Amino acid sequence: MLSESFAYIDKTKNDDPRGVHLPPYLAAELASHPRGTARAGKGFRFRKNGALYHLMARVKKAGGPHLEFVTFHVFCHTGATWMRRYARLDTRRLVGTKRWKDIWSAGQGVGAIHAVEPVSAVVESLAGEYDAALARAATLARSRA
Repeated sequence: MLSESFAYIDKTKNDDPRGVHLPPYLAAELASHPRGTARAGKGFRFRKNGALYHLMARVKKAGGPHLEFVTFHVFCHTGATWMRRYARLDTRRLVGTKRWKDIWSAGQGVGAIHAVEPVSAVVESLAGEYDAALARAATLARSRA
């Protein structure tokens, strides 16, 4: 269903199949995949011990105890937080995206949002945090040299 920018995933972590909207550029890239799209089984070769997990492990090790909690699942919660903060989606509308099974799963982490800020303020804050992280990494690199 790439022509409709849609994919159907029959095996998910909670055993509930779901449809996924694909941005047009992603549908075009998948349609031109060298192995084609008319094949059974996995579309991608990701697995728990793949390169992405090794990269995540390296980042977590370099980040120390501040990043111990980070897993790929954390990024789902980040997406929900952003949808609540910037798209102003309430819990019911999050469930409507079909990313969450029910209102209870979508409502987890609601208390983590303390303020609605303009994007410019968030970008400025992120830039400051990034600069601070670079400074910490440089200090760490110098101490190991």
